[in-house]
Amino acid sequence: MKPFDECWKYVVNCYQQPGVESILLELQETDELDIVLCLFVFWLLSNQIAISKESKQGLLHHQSYFLEVISSQRQWRFQNRSLMKGDDRYDEHYKELKGIELSMEKLYLKLLHTNVMHQQPCEIKDCLDRQQLLNLLKISQVSIDELDKKLSGVVV
Repeated sequence: MKPFDECWKYVVNCYQQPGVESILLELQETDELDIVLCLFVFWLLSNQIAISKESKQGLLHHQSYFLEVISSQRQWRFQNRSLMKGDDRYDEHYKELKGIELSMEKLYLKLLHTNVMHQQPCEIKDCLDRQQLLNLLKISQVSIDELDKKLSGVVV
């Protein structure tokens, strides 16, 4: 079983790769990409971790909840950004709100990780293949290929 810290470091390293943040944020905006799930899927693939079709349901359950919560937090942060312009405490408040959002994303990643790491071992026929895993991201193959290229060399 791979520890969560290794997964978290991989996700942070991926996000810091040149050009990755901008691609992910653009896909989040245009295609409603779930960045946390995206980077988690790439971590699974890079570590050749099989995921059962049963575990997929757990991932989707966590995703629906956290997307709602994190999206609400993000919208609130953006609304407050425009309301707080000119306020001397703006930078401090914005960093606090961003920190809360990051904490929620880390918790979401931890739940995804726990769901997969505690699954029963699955036979090949009962596991999602690479394409089925990537299909969870609901983005174009062109976008997947671009991310795959940028993230292929990331190590922890």
